[in-house]
Amino acid sequence: MVLCGAISISKVKPDLVICRRFNRLGFIDSEDDYVQAIHHGRKFAEATRKTIR
Repeated sequence: MVLCGAISISKVKPDLVICRRFNRLGFIDSEDDYVQAIHHGRKFAEATRKTIR
């Protein structure tokens, strides 16, 4: 979770480790595809009802 002033914004930080793992698991097409990594991270958070962090 990233805090911006008084507003908290939940977001995925698609770093190298996340992208590499998602790629190896077949969720994204390449380790450089940050858009798909964020998309799947949000889906995981929604399905597990956990924070995206």
